[in-house]
Amino acid sequence: MKAILLFLLSFCLSACVSISTATSLKKFEDQIAIAQKPWLQSGLLMSERIEKKFGSFGVEVLSQDEHKGIRLANLYSKENKNKVTRVIALTKYENPIDKKLMQAHKEILAGGSIGATLAKHGFSIKKQVFFKGKLDHTPVRLDKLMGSKNSTYTTVMYELIAQKGKDSLPYCSITEVYSPQFLTMPELDLIYSDSGLHKIQGNVREGFTANTSSATKIQENISFLKEALLINLSFA
Repeated sequence: MKAILLFLLSFCLSACVSISTATSLKKFEDQIAIAQKPWLQSGLLMSERIEKKFGSFGVEVLSQDEHKGIRLANLYSKENKNKVTRVIALTKYENPIDKKLMQAHKEILAGGSIGATLAKHGFSIKKQVFFKGKLDHTPVRLDKLMGSKNSTYTTVMYELIAQKGKDSLPYCSITEVYSPQFLTMPELDLIYSDSGLHKIQGNVREGFTANTSSATKIQENISFLKEALLINLSFA
């Protein structure tokens, strides 16, 4: 019996060491990947990520409904003076907006970058991710805008909290759809971990959500996004 217990103890220790080694190796590999691709560093604004990778950044508001509190924006870089879409972002603002955010909010409604504008007014940003995955069955117009043929896009959805001092103010929820040339799923994994997320299936090819109660919110955001794209994007 003693020999069996010693064997089991030895086996468990060996397994723990293997798991620890594998975890350490994964972290080391991730650190190398981030060092080689500085736009994947944690804590960057989306505008900073795009500029770090492509050398420029701009935001174009494609549509905005202040009554519904929805904005559709094209986050782009420039190549040979032409706009190249890197992210399509659908924003749903809190209603009502906290008074402490109103000045920044007015500038954002006027076309300002959300992250950069909040930072200019002294707010830091906290993101609470409730979906991370790949979005399927997107409108053909999005494929053309992204310069892609696969109709499947790395996507993240999160609640944005503006923080300053002791204030933690919910501001909006954002759905970001990334061009394949900007962020792939493995790269997104380096920015947003799977901690606290659970695998789901349904209207996405694959993905992770914070909890089952997020399913309705995810579907609503997808529906808003597809409707906005169909209405507001046109091509020759």
